[in-house]
Amino acid sequence: STNAPDTLYVTVNVRCTLESSENVLIDLYIDFVAADGAITQVNDQVMLST
Repeated sequence: STNAPDTLYVTVNVRCTLESSENVLIDLYIDFVAADGAITQVNDQVMLST
């Protein structure tokens, strides 16, 4: 066996939606792919107001 470090791939997709002149809705989609092929998916939604 080798002591090679594990590799973690992270994919981030961001979608911004301008709901009005003051609010921005941000959708985050994050995929973590571990060295063993396991995929962890995280998503969140953030509202930004000016």
